[in-house]
Amino acid sequence: MGGHMNIQYKYYQNNGVYINYFVTGKGDPVLFLQGGATNVLAYKEFLELLARNYMVIGADVPCFGKASVPKTIWNFTDFGNYFEGFIDSLSFKNITVIGHSFGGGIGIRLAAKSDKVKELILVDSAGLSRGKSFALFYYSFFVTKNLAALVTYRKFSKVLALVKYFFKNISRHPFEQVQVLRIMESSLLQKNLPYGQLRTKTLILWGNKDEIFSIEDAKELQRKISNSTLQIVEGNHDWCIFYPKKFYSLVREFIK
Repeated sequence: MGGHMNIQYKYYQNNGVYINYFVTGKGDPVLFLQGGATNVLAYKEFLELLARNYMVIGADVPCFGKASVPKTIWNFTDFGNYFEGFIDSLSFKNITVIGHSFGGGIGIRLAAKSDKVKELILVDSAGLSRGKSFALFYYSFFVTKNLAALVTYRKFSKVLALVKYFFKNISRHPFEQVQVLRIMESSLLQKNLPYGQLRTKTLILWGNKDEIFSIEDAKELQRKISNSTLQIVEGNHDWCIFYPKKFYSLVREFIK
């Protein structure tokens, strides 16, 4: 993990909810939205590669990392509204939005509503409200996924980093964990995402061994999003963290 990326955090606030974000690199703007219960820096190697050719905007999503927890129960619509305001404040146009997992659900809402999003990349994305019980989801998210990652990738330090970010999130907002879970649940079970309004050119990337959202979900998303392509990748739900070079080459192929 060389220190290639010069990260200077800035601060954005809207309606009492704040996030820390950074802008690095030069070129066309790319907004990256991370998965739930982690930190945007979990994707640092990928973002460093991206910053060689693009202007990368990395922000911790509210509830996670160095962002605050909303006082009301948000869902993906609220997150999308928030990031629409954020994009407007930066005055970029023609942004590519990349969303992994939870960030993908936000990306769907954002791309459907904001005319500033020109391309969308969904990576093992939330947003289909499969009626899984939340407890089961939670278990597969925090236990199955990390055990699978240990066995599959044998990159102990990376799995450890993910677990560490998870506990850091809890320690940063210890009294708001119930609120965070409620917000995750209301987002993940949200039924009315505006797929019909989504005209954005979209790439859907999916790990063939995703423990959380199945390949069926990937195909369903492809059916729902009119202008979309699906690529199945070897790996689990977090393959994009473990294979940053592969992730980067797929993204680069799509947006150049």
